[in-house]
Amino acid sequence: MLSAPLLAPACADNKRPAIGFQPVQIAGHLQNRRIDEASGLARSNLNGDLLWTMNDEGPPRLYAIRKDGSDFGNIEISNAKNKDWEDLSSFVSDGTAYLLVADVGDNDHKRRSVTIYIVEEPQLTGGQDLQVRAERRLKIRFPEGPLDVEAVSVDLESKRILLISKRTIPAKVFSVPLVPVNDDVLEAEEIAELKSLPQPSEADIANAPKTKNWYWQPTALSFSANGRQAVVLTYAGVYLYERNTGESWPQAFDTRPTALGLDGYAEAESAVLDSNGSEIFVALEGRGTALLRYDRQ
Repeated sequence: MLSAPLLAPACADNKRPAIGFQPVQIAGHLQNRRIDEASGLARSNLNGDLLWTMNDEGPPRLYAIRKDGSDFGNIEISNAKNKDWEDLSSFVSDGTAYLLVADVGDNDHKRRSVTIYIVEEPQLTGGQDLQVRAERRLKIRFPEGPLDVEAVSVDLESKRILLISKRTIPAKVFSVPLVPVNDDVLEAEEIAELKSLPQPSEADIANAPKTKNWYWQPTALSFSANGRQAVVLTYAGVYLYERNTGESWPQAFDTRPTALGLDGYAEAESAVLDSNGSEIFVALEGRGTALLRYDRQ
């Protein structure tokens, strides 16, 4: 039997700010009409005023947006396919900025392997429509068979990519190397269970198809540039984990996170921490959606 929730969903979805954060505010709206879901968000490591986003299907395209949601151009990855792009991450390695596109969605649990594309981040000056090529393509499979995943990010300190399953209870955290030794399909390693997130009761699970409330399911993961903070987004709220010196992410994920409410906004799809962890941005599903922002006090 499943236990009662560790955190009731209302703990994250209220109108009071979490300690250390100001109340959520609308930073703007996504003005590019070609963005209809914003299934991933990543910070730009070349321009501190920009974020990157994408759709979960359609052309293999990434969209640059300002932090007020206004359009700043896009890039199309010529050697990639968008089967079900579900998260986006960015990192800097050896002085070069990269974007990581996670084609890992699998609602029906039918994909024998999923794909991650890594592309060098281009320097935009605004309004461009560029074509680029992915420098690396990683094929990944999960040890117990196909899984639906929407939360992926790069832990640069360990040079690992972390992936969080969406539909398992509790959510599971997997890891693969950022730089594999060969081109073989990577076997993801399970490293943790996210029992610290709100867990559903049996009644919650039974009622979810009717209520459309899957509050416990993770939809995004983002690490701060210094590797000390992580945000896990669910349909219920934003959960901020902070890692102490010498602590691993499996250890940090076993601690109670800071819960930030969504203030009634639904269909939270993507989230990102800015470079120093002082701002968190969240995008919702839908064309012209609001871009939410949380500021540290």
